[in-house]
Amino acid sequence: MVPATNVVDVDTALRSSAYSGKKRSKDDRPKDQIPKVLEPFDPVAAYEKEKADAWSMWLVIGLGASFALFQRFVILPMMDGPARSIWLLPLSLVFFLPTIHRLVIPSRFSDLYTGGNWFRAGMLFLFTWLAASVAMINPPLGDIAAPEVPDGIGIADTEDVASVEYNEGDLILSVADGSPDITIGFSVRDNWKLEDIHMNATIQRYGDAEVVLAGWMLDSSSATLSNQRYMEIANWTGSAEPASKAEDMGFAFDLESLEPGIHTISISLVEEGDLWKNRWSGEYTLNVQVQ
Repeated sequence: MVPATNVVDVDTALRSSAYSGKKRSKDDRPKDQIPKVLEPFDPVAAYEKEKADAWSMWLVIGLGASFALFQRFVILPMMDGPARSIWLLPLSLVFFLPTIHRLVIPSRFSDLYTGGNWFRAGMLFLFTWLAASVAMINPPLGDIAAPEVPDGIGIADTEDVASVEYNEGDLILSVADGSPDITIGFSVRDNWKLEDIHMNATIQRYGDAEVVLAGWMLDSSSATLSNQRYMEIANWTGSAEPASKAEDMGFAFDLESLEPGIHTISISLVEEGDLWKNRWSGEYTLNVQVQ
């Protein structure tokens, strides 16, 4: 018996061979047979482009620093405080950088600039302006940061105080009798000179008139006495004493015969900063309850 065999006609074999040949890509050739064509390097053109980029870099750095100086000593002193125009002015100047380049830089260099050059020039201008501005509005060249009471109101730990609860700046004070002697304290923090700050602190006592606790500069004798009173107190309620940093200046005020009820303590700080007045204000509620 003759075994079965697969019979393939000549036409089918030729079609299959031709199809397989088409599937092979030209890139399947060995790498050493692929022609490599490098663009010619022109050292003169590359050198000219490097000089053009250097011109642009120093021009933009000079523009950014000059505008920061102009804004610091001309524009900002005419303003009463921070405004949106501080940012809008330098951002708008970015769109004029191509024109400034063509006016200042020789045409044989400015004609070489592309869109990538304008993007890099804009970023360099903004970062230069920002770095110079930050340096000139912070000590020792300037001061636009407002002072603050960083840790809120603290209560001296005495026999009249049974417990104190804190709730987002409000204090619930449990006392042993109906007319306790309470001492409150807080600290003032600033990034420069504390003696330039004027502090005003008042307490609106429950069912009574407003009482002025402080209305003086922090370099006055009254401030010194209040600070000495603060230093005499060994323990304060809460997780930390009001002056949590060594550079803070703490103040203490004795509130005698503080009757039960809700009392409001208001504090305002004004500093004659180097550009404009720096202001801060805060209000705290002291709820006195007999235990």
